[in-house]
Amino acid sequence: MNIFFQLLNIIYAVLSFFRRKVFLLNIKPDDLVLDIGSGDKPFWRADVFVDLYTEDDQQRFSGEMVYDKRKIFINANVEKLPFADKSFDFVFCSHLLEHVEHPDRAIAEITRVGKRGYIEVPRAILDALAPFPPHLWFCETDGKTLIFKRKGKEKNFFLRSMENFGSKYFYSSLMQYLFMKNINAGFICYYWKDSIDFRIEKPEGEKYQYVYNPAKIHKKSVLVTFSHAVYKLFYLTLNALYYKEKKIDRNKILKH
Repeated sequence: MNIFFQLLNIIYAVLSFFRRKVFLLNIKPDDLVLDIGSGDKPFWRADVFVDLYTEDDQQRFSGEMVYDKRKIFINANVEKLPFADKSFDFVFCSHLLEHVEHPDRAIAEITRVGKRGYIEVPRAILDALAPFPPHLWFCETDGKTLIFKRKGKEKNFFLRSMENFGSKYFYSSLMQYLFMKNINAGFICYYWKDSIDFRIEKPEGEKYQYVYNPAKIHKKSVLVTFSHAVYKLFYLTLNALYYKEKKIDRNKILKH
């Protein structure tokens, strides 16, 4: 039975990957696409990439950044993007907003530089069961409204219980199957056009802070390292076969 669920997990993981990383909706062949903060798992269709940490990978779960010489890479903060207004047709922002200190400022910048796009963040249940230290926010939705709840410095009884349960059962084949089968159970996949509805909620008590230390790189399992290598190979292959290189005028997209 365990092997059966493991096989299903692989199938659902592949389907989820293609839905979230390959076949995104509403992107036209000539659209100029910006990827903000993906780093180790970049969106293959993106033409321009922005990342705050281009060297180390402490903030990333799986590995170092993946580069393609045909594309533009810029070191910048999502809360202060160096681009002109509406300079991109589509903005891809996956698993970044839960890391930033001010998601409201980040969203303001995303909608300033882009006409439409896609945002992906982990649901609160995922961060409660398997917390990742660099994540500052619990994320949820209320209809079409994104909710960002700041984590508190002290975990209450409920969160401690959830984390304890997750440490024992989250990575079991059955639990992974339940999350893999329904992509929306663990991730918020949010398409937007023109604007993004969101709400910021304060923490209970003192807010949680993550102390960034470039010398402290979190350890990665053999499986995570292997999966990142496979992703890198897939990304480079997909780009070589299908990516249409664009002649981008930096003066037109950069803010002066």
